[in-house]
Amino acid sequence: MNTFTLGLIVIAYLLSLAYLGFLGYKKTTNTSDYLVGGRQMNPIVMALSYGATFISASAIVGFGGVAAAFGMGIQWLCFLNMFVGVVIAFIFFGLRTRRMGAKLNVSTFPQLLGRHFRSRNIQVFIAAVIFIGMPLYAAVVMKGGAVFIEQIFQIDFNISLLIFTLVIAAYVIAGGMKGVMYTDALQAVIMFGCMLFLLFSLYQVLGMGFTEANKELTNIAPLVPEKFKALGHQGWTAMPVTGSPQWYSLVTSLILGVGIGCLAQPQLVVRFMTVESSKQLNRGVFIGCFFLIITVGAIYHADALSNLFFLKTEGAVAAEYVYAQFTIPYDGGFRRFRYLWNVQTPFA
Repeated sequence: MNTFTLGLIVIAYLLSLAYLGFLGYKKTTNTSDYLVGGRQMNPIVMALSYGATFISASAIVGFGGVAAAFGMGIQWLCFLNMFVGVVIAFIFFGLRTRRMGAKLNVSTFPQLLGRHFRSRNIQVFIAAVIFIGMPLYAAVVMKGGAVFIEQIFQIDFNISLLIFTLVIAAYVIAGGMKGVMYTDALQAVIMFGCMLFLLFSLYQVLGMGFTEANKELTNIAPLVPEKFKALGHQGWTAMPVTGSPQWYSLVTSLILGVGIGCLAQPQLVVRFMTVESSKQLNRGVFIGCFFLIITVGAIYHADALSNLFFLKTEGAVAAEYVYAQFTIPYDGGFRRFRYLWNVQTPFA
């Protein structure tokens, strides 16, 4: 795909966001509409918005990189995201949150806790934590989007960040929660389709099916970089050595930390307060589960398989190739090179 065609697609995408943001603006008439969608949002839109909010640049780029480096073990995070982040969150946490939000007539997470415990101090404290902590998380997400624009269109990072920020600010400020959730739903559908397209395209490039590719990924375990082996890496289809540094990092920090910690994200909690009834909230469980298990699962699977792709095209597994790309200076810049392996590979 050439830059002109890609540019047209991006322009169409931005126009769609602008339209949905304007639609949210037209349908927003009061504070409740602006903050919680008037508590009348469609459960399908709510579930897709929840999923799109759940998956950010940190999931696609950050955890995708973890999958490329350390393999399929990160798929346990995908399972916890679905089970804890959707099933438990919706059924046990979401139902009560929605009922409490409607009963107490609150529109934000700090308000919810403050009025429930009848404590102004709790409300102020939670608001302060969100005010301080959320910009740090948002900065990572914004940088991920800006880097994508920078790499695709070869423009300055600061300019791409400015464009990205202005686009998001436009529909968030103007459209409120309705504008945000409408655009979220669109982006969820796009992510779902793109992740599946990425995975199946990768299989086609590798010239392998699902079973064959995963067997080949298992067979290249001897190519794990020595530094990774020292940390407990046993291959891209195996968990790290139990008790090793990599095992603790993967299991405690990533799988359990992120998989369970998703319950405490205020940007997700507020979605529970946007639907009219508990019945509608329950309808979103299946949609949320299906979206997350397919989209996130496809991301992690494709990134783990990227080791086969780089081995075939560049002669090195993903981590080694990327490391070389950004650490070997040449004539004032960076040069590409191919690794010469002492072991026989299936693509040699």
